[in-house]
Amino acid sequence: RILKEEVTILPGDTLITECNYDSTRRKQTTFGGIGTEEEMCLAFMTYYPRVNLSVCTSTPPMETIFETLGIQDIYNKEKIGRILQGRLEVNEEDETELASALRNGSASSEVTEVLLSHMLRAVVVKAPEKFLNTSLYKILLKKTTWEESQAAELLQEKVVFGRHSTSCRTREDARVLEQPQAVSYPRFSALKSPVEQCGARKQVQDQQVNDNNRLPLVKFLHRVVMEEADKYVMLWTPRKDDII
Repeated sequence: RILKEEVTILPGDTLITECNYDSTRRKQTTFGGIGTEEEMCLAFMTYYPRVNLSVCTSTPPMETIFETLGIQDIYNKEKIGRILQGRLEVNEEDETELASALRNGSASSEVTEVLLSHMLRAVVVKAPEKFLNTSLYKILLKKTTWEESQAAELLQEKVVFGRHSTSCRTREDARVLEQPQAVSYPRFSALKSPVEQCGARKQVQDQQVNDNNRLPLVKFLHRVVMEEADKYVMLWTPRKDDII
């Protein structure tokens, strides 16, 4: 999308990237990730003048997930925190040996699928009793977790509008800030496009009919869906009192 007019971004301004997914037809939990069957909200922005910034990410704090699901405690908190923040130390000796093995052909360099959700297998619950020794991955995979509509709605609200942990990196893959920053969802009034009443609908509403032959006013909500073969489908939803 190209803006009709350039917009100046100032310190303190907020850019929001929001993606909508419909996974209601799926029979199992959809996790975030980089695969085509996973969810990830990704956007590229063109701006000037250029600054030394490559990527910025935001994620809801794990404490938000724990609180909503009723998880009170987990094992290896510090290690899990480093894993989820990508702050694990690299074993240079092991990496050097692997690089050498790849060069001489004694190790395979086959591409394997990366599932970010599998990191949640390392998050094992310590309390409460009903989740004891169960990974967060399995808890989120269970249908019973999502059958509690109140908990599911609360989780969705907090994940979207709650605090997020943000992190940015330079083009040299260095962190802009050593520690991720927690930010709140900005408060603002969304602009609303003016809705003009359909001329045909207004004409029907204004028409004068005989009291002995009065028909209900036609107020269909409709939309047009275009197809690739230059065809279109009109979908409409009448009110209950419009059906005779």
